[in-house]
Amino acid sequence: MTQRPVLQYVEYHPTGHYNLDCKGCGDLSPFVAASVADLQSFDRDLRPMATLFSDIAKIRLVGGEP
Repeated sequence: MTQRPVLQYVEYHPTGHYNLDCKGCGDLSPFVAASVADLQSFDRDLRPMATLFSDIAKIRLVGGEP
């Protein structure tokens, strides 16, 4: 049996909405409805990775305005 690899990190975007309209940004946030992921979405999106990897070293939550 092959050992599953370790994933060094995964980025998850709980929100992709930005309240600024920066000229250099290619995000469509000013034009689409704001949304925020709930815990069920987080679980649904990341749980399948448990079958692919033996461990995830870091989970980075990104998105929204810093």
